[in-house]
Amino acid sequence: MIFGRQTKAAMKNLFLLACFFFIVSCSKEDDPEYTTPISGHYKVTSIQSDISADLNNDGIKSNNIFEEIASPHYGKDGKQVSYFNFDSHGSYLEVRPLESSRNNAKIISFKFPSQHIEYFTNGTPYLVMYVRAFIHYRYELNQESNFFQLINTNPDYDENGNLKSLELLENKDLKLLLTKQVFDFVEMDWVELNMTVIYKKVE
Repeated sequence: MIFGRQTKAAMKNLFLLACFFFIVSCSKEDDPEYTTPISGHYKVTSIQSDISADLNNDGIKSNNIFEEIASPHYGKDGKQVSYFNFDSHGSYLEVRPLESSRNNAKIISFKFPSQHIEYFTNGTPYLVMYVRAFIHYRYELNQESNFFQLINTNPDYDENGNLKSLELLENKDLKLLLTKQVFDFVEMDWVELNMTVIYKKVE
């Protein structure tokens, strides 16, 4: 009789253990992981252009557009003011789905700095701020070529430029080629630049 009771207790414990593992297994299926190897945030480390331009109003043209944007800008009162911070989390390129995502939508937001230029009553231009551009895109990665297919999900919005290609490099950096108009304070006019942007994943 004692042996029978022990057997029944063991069977009951085994049944409860099986139920526990079944519930855990179901909960994992209900809460799937959508992240991909390229999911995450990326920081701009370099922006080079085919022709030089002066974006920070210091009177010096440069092909190093990263420095032009990150350097202090000479404002309307003649003082130096920093307008864009590449180290800010809000400036990072974002590749979804993320760990916190509730679906597996493949969305990429470049958040590329774009000048917001206004003019004084006498016609003199000045930089108000940098706004983040190229933020409404879906993507597919070609595993063989390591190039992305980019789909603009808001084509009616004027980005003042075009994304030409995005490539996943061997070191896992991202390489973006784009054409964009920028305001050159030496020329005092808008000019079109072909730019190469390198992004490094932020751990």
